[in-house]
Amino acid sequence: MTPAELTEKRGELFYMFDQDGNGTLDPAEYDLFDETRRADIETNAGGRKGPMRVVDHAMARGFNDGDGDGMV
Repeated sequence: MTPAELTEKRGELFYMFDQDGNGTLDPAEYDLFDETRRADIETNAGGRKGPMRVVDHAMARGFNDGDGDGMV
C-alpha cells in the first residue's frame, strides 16, 4: 500500500465509528471503537500481549485525547 492509500483507509475507519458524522469520536463512539479494535486484535493478531500491544496502546483513548475532554 502507498502512504496515500493508508491515509485513505485510516480516514474510512475513523468515519465508520464517527456515527454522528461530526468529525470527532465522543465517549460512546470511542467505546465502540475500543471494543471492536480489541476484538479484532484478539481474533486476528494473537492478542494484546504481542506486537499489537503497542498498536493497541497508540490507539487508546487516553493516548489520543490530548485535552482530556473525552472527545477524540
